[in-house]
Amino acid sequence: MTNPASTSDIEDADIPEIALPFTDALARLLANAPEQEENHRLLKTGKLRVNLLTIAREADRSRTNYVNHPEILEALKNVLPENHPLRRKLENESPPEKAPRPVDPTKPWRDEVTRLTSELKQSRTKNAELLLYIRQLEQKLKTALNPVEKVQPIDLARAKRLIAKNREDARRKF
Repeated sequence: MTNPASTSDIEDADIPEIALPFTDALARLLANAPEQEENHRLLKTGKLRVNLLTIAREADRSRTNYVNHPEILEALKNVLPENHPLRRKLENESPPEKAPRPVDPTKPWRDEVTRLTSELKQSRTKNAELLLYIRQLEQKLKTALNPVEKVQPIDLARAKRLIAKNREDARRKF
């Protein structure tokens, strides 16, 4: 296949579906018939070069596809003419590798803040429960001092146990 400028030649090749827009774009560029505005302008000024950037631009796709899908580069290499400089470049280079994700140095601190915030919320909930229980006890005490109404006995031992348990939990956390 020496002149892959026609799309029929490209369709005959065994090309993955992801690479079809790139191979079609390559055929248009080799036929000097780009559809993309910037490539058309470069063709008019005589500065249009067939390279990975112009192919991706003509295909209206991102160049990151070359990294994420090495089969695109392989398809382009198979479609390009033998003496084309881009083919020689693709044959000499190893396929690009995905860049490793950057490590976030603040992640352990953010995790610690999340954990501490959760513990604080739990302790506030426990404190609110105790406060409500104390208010109930105060109401019972007020009614006990008023001889007109009958009052249930106050369970001071339970209140003391709850307060002591909450203090102990707070000491363990910090």
